[in-house]
Amino acid sequence: KFGMSLDYLLSVMERVSLMEPTGDTEELLQHCCNILDKMMVHLDMFERYELIKKFTPPLKEDSFPYSLYERHFSIFHALYSLKIKVAPKGLFLYIDPLRIRLLPIPEKGFCQFYNPEEGSFCYKETPSFFCSEHEVMSPLCPSFDPMFEFYLDPENINFGESEILQNTQKGLNFYLLHKKEVDRALDLFAISKPTRKKIAARYRELAFKFHPDKDSGNEEMMKQINSAYSILQQVYVF
Repeated sequence: KFGMSLDYLLSVMERVSLMEPTGDTEELLQHCCNILDKMMVHLDMFERYELIKKFTPPLKEDSFPYSLYERHFSIFHALYSLKIKVAPKGLFLYIDPLRIRLLPIPEKGFCQFYNPEEGSFCYKETPSFFCSEHEVMSPLCPSFDPMFEFYLDPENINFGESEILQNTQKGLNFYLLHKKEVDRALDLFAISKPTRKKIAARYRELAFKFHPDKDSGNEEMMKQINSAYSILQQVYVF
C-alpha cells in the first residue's frame, strides 16, 4: 500500500543508522521515516493494529502466538533503539503512536525546543540550548518522552496483560484524544518530568494557595486546578 513493508523499512533504517553519515544514507533514512510517518498518520487505529500484526511474527519458537501487545512492543523497541543510534549523527527521531518523524537536531546557537504539532524545532538564535521563550518550558519540552525507558528495556515485552499495562494504555489513549487539554493542565501545574506523585504534591500546593476559604483564594482558579488534576490523573498512572 505504501511501497515498502514495515519490517523491511525497519531493517533498512537499522542498517543505515550503523553507517557513517553521508548525504545518501541520511536521505535514505529520511525517506524511510517519511513512509513510516504516512503509515501512522493515514491509517486509523484498527488499521494500525492490523499493520503491526501483519509485519511481526505470528508465532513464538514454541509455536504459541504472540499477543498484539508483544508485536506492538517489538516494533517500538526497534524504533527507540534506532532513536539512540541516530542521535550521535545529529538526527532526532520523534516517535508516538500516530507519527514518526526524523529531523536534523539544531546546531549549537539555535533553540532545540521541538513542537510535535508543527513537526519542527524552534531554531531561534540563543547562547544556550533553548531561547528565552522556551527556556522556562524546557523541562516540559515535548521531545521528553516518558515511554523512552519503558520501550528500551526488552524485558518489558513480558509486561503482558497486567493491570498496570491496561491503565497505561488507557492513559495513552486519553492523551491522544485530549492532547491539548493535557498540555494546558501541565502548563498550569508547571512540573518537570511529571509523575503521579509529583502531580499529587503539586495539586496540594496549588489547592492550599487558591482554595476559596483562604484569603488568597480564587474559586475560578480552584475549578481550573481541579479540572487539570482530574485530567493529569488519567494520563500519568505511575
